[in-house]
Amino acid sequence: MGHVHLALNMVSRALREVLTEGLRTDPEVNALATRGVVFTNPADTAKDTPGCLSMWLYRVVENGYLRNVPVEEPPGTTARRQPPLALDLHYLLTPFASAAENDQILLSCSMQRLHDNPIVYVHDPVAHTVDEIRVVLGRQDQAESVGIWEALHTPYRLSVTYVVRVVRIDSTRVDDTALIVDVRTIYASLYPGDATGPLETIERHYIPQNRGG
Repeated sequence: MGHVHLALNMVSRALREVLTEGLRTDPEVNALATRGVVFTNPADTAKDTPGCLSMWLYRVVENGYLRNVPVEEPPGTTARRQPPLALDLHYLLTPFASAAENDQILLSCSMQRLHDNPIVYVHDPVAHTVDEIRVVLGRQDQAESVGIWEALHTPYRLSVTYVVRVVRIDSTRVDDTALIVDVRTIYASLYPGDATGPLETIERHYIPQNRGG
């Protein structure tokens, strides 16, 4: 994504747009979420009047599969840009309707919406790029779930987690040093005329990579 400092927010807004569009298609469900989809955590959301879905980004981790991606090498230049930072984003979805029964309706509608849209496209209007992210229902164990609510100092509420991958944050680091792709070593005998004598390294040739094609 072109704008490093806006990457996470652009993803969150794209997900909110998907969820909001789904809620609007059903008048009954839309009436349960008059405040729409909010980014605040459940503890702060509970202090306001009901009528919304909390979509809280509670965890950001590096994607282990893309940790060792090779350095990007644009053709026709010696510049090497460091690979992007690949992240997985963890969201907690918590409904805040007027009653427990309505919480179930609001949450099930939201889950249906994300199930039907497992791939979301994030548009960067300034950089003119489109990134594809995947939305997966989280497999949160009981201990992790309890830990989240204990950290919030809030009684447990009906909620589910989702993992969004892969969010790429472009690096601003550029290395203009040419790569060494070959090393040649020349050896010579310490005793001229004695081909069986010990050898000594006397010269090395470093051949830089030809990036001009």
